Order: sequence, then C-alpha cells, then structure tokens
Amino acid sequence: MTSRVTLPRGERDTTPELRRLAAEGRLPWHVADVLYRERVRTAGCAARMGRRWLRLVPGLGPIGLARLEAVLHDLDLSLAT
Repeated sequence: MTSRVTLPRGERDTTPELRRLAAEGRLPWHVADVLYRERVRTAGCAARMGRRWLRLVPGLGPIGLARLEAVLHDLDLSLAT
C-alpha cells in the first residue's frame, strides 16, 4: 500500500526524481535517505530547510552543501541559506 503525501498547492512530489538521481550516482544514497526521512519532497520543503542540511547529513560540510544545492537546482529546487 502506498501512502499519499499531501502537497501544498502548486508543488509536485520530487521523490521519484530523487531516487533516480541516487541510482545514477548524482545524489548520495545517504542524502536521499535524509530527504525521504525528513519528508523533503517539494521545492518548498527544501527551501525551508536551509542550513539545517549541515546538521542532518553528517560530514556534508559547505562544499557538500553546494553540491547538494546544484543537484536540487537541477530539479528546480533551491535551498535558502
């Protein structure tokens, strides 16, 4: 049984694209796991997280954060800093 995610108006579920990026090696699986665990499935969710990424993903650091921002930007997501 699949659970349904209620999305804010105008936002779309990015979970399938995030899984694809992880499978392609463009997004580390441990980061994809954090995205799923924190229910970050929309652009709005990602933008609200901001620097919280640094705490949620051990060892991410500023360079890793920049790389993550680039990957999410490819999905039309952006991280507010």
